[in-house]
Amino acid sequence: MKTKLFSKKTITGGVAAALLIGSFAYAPQAKPAYAAELQQPAVSSPLVAKYLQNLATYTAWVSDREEDDVLSDVSYGKTLADASGLSASLLRDKLVSNFDTYVSLNAQGQNLSGDQIQKLHDEAASLINDAIMEHGYKAPVSQASMNLDSVIQQRLNLIVSDVAAISNDDVDDIENRLESGATLVKASGLSQEALFEALTGLMNLSIDNAVGQTPVSSDAVQQAKEKAADKIREAINTAGGYKAVSADQGAASLDNIVKRRIAFIISDAATIADKDYNDVLQDLKSGKTLPDATGVAAGLLSSELNRIVQQDIDHAAEQGSFDTNAIESAKSSAGLRISEILSEGGYTGEKETQAAGNISALVQERLKGIVSDAALIADKKYYEVEDKVNAGASLSAATGISGGELFDRLIAPVNQMIETMTNDPDQQAKAKEQAAKQIRTWVDNGYNN
Repeated sequence: MKTKLFSKKTITGGVAAALLIGSFAYAPQAKPAYAAELQQPAVSSPLVAKYLQNLATYTAWVSDREEDDVLSDVSYGKTLADASGLSASLLRDKLVSNFDTYVSLNAQGQNLSGDQIQKLHDEAASLINDAIMEHGYKAPVSQASMNLDSVIQQRLNLIVSDVAAISNDDVDDIENRLESGATLVKASGLSQEALFEALTGLMNLSIDNAVGQTPVSSDAVQQAKEKAADKIREAINTAGGYKAVSADQGAASLDNIVKRRIAFIISDAATIADKDYNDVLQDLKSGKTLPDATGVAAGLLSSELNRIVQQDIDHAAEQGSFDTNAIESAKSSAGLRISEILSEGGYTGEKETQAAGNISALVQERLKGIVSDAALIADKKYYEVEDKVNAGASLSAATGISGGELFDRLIAPVNQMIETMTNDPDQQAKAKEQAAKQIRTWVDNGYNN
């Protein structure tokens, strides 16, 4: 029997020390994959929102089911009530009771009145009642975080006019200099630090004004300001100037990233399962689903595959300027397609491969995930390997695996993927040679050599 209540340790970082009771607005993600007709309601309290974000986990606890099984069922579009094996009314009562205990453990020191506690109870009960009947439940995302991203983006979109105002110059003149290849620093005639400080001052003022009286944590505000400062530093030193990406352009670009990553789903799944790509492919051709072919539980496989594609989306977002809604929509779209693929018997990936582009482009896209592959092989966290690689370490040094072994394991799924993309031996040989050369360099010398 699993423990039904949270230990205080479980929640400390996420709620007890950081969240305040109040009118903290939470907005929905993109519409849930299996409940397109439903709109998630706003959540007024961080305590309620935090509970809803982990509702699948709590459902598993109160119904004495394995969390992976519940997550798997939900990923296939079932409701939490169906996934729990309990009646909807019984599951609701258990979750509401659990929430009440959760509040008593995590609202200590906030001097909540009886009316405030009752308000939390009523709000949670109503939202839980709706959530457990939602197909493919998706937890709400913090609107505060999303709003700050939007504020940053909106301010960056005005950076040329801001630079013109700061330097007491004409916008057209600044733009003409940028078109000639100048950076914003050079175009402004100001020192880098003077321009940077002026722009960050405007940005920080925008962030502070956006936060207003909303009880956003000081850490979240500071993180937003640091993120904005990094983007400003990059923008003012980019030849030709910062180029804002329209919502339509951003959505199309992210859609292509999703399509290309999904084209590697069999290879990614084989890497996650530490299985031979061709063995997985043959099992799929015999009619098996991807979870059955890899031997990895559907919930876990879905989680890992979503993590990989979301890394690609986040990386693209860091390199460019994308609307927050477009980013969330791309992640939701990827999650839906992954769910569909995991439930499909006999999936071979031909549709995604054809949509994603030619062999060379696909191989290059596949190689962008090599750090993630290396981390999986080494059983390390992605960021642990990435930090070392960014500091100049080779993949071998970053993972602690010998160069020969790591190269063999990294190149195998890439070669196998190439073999499924063309029957032309010359094309195969050329693509394999190029991939091997890149991987060997990264394994032995690092990305900057």
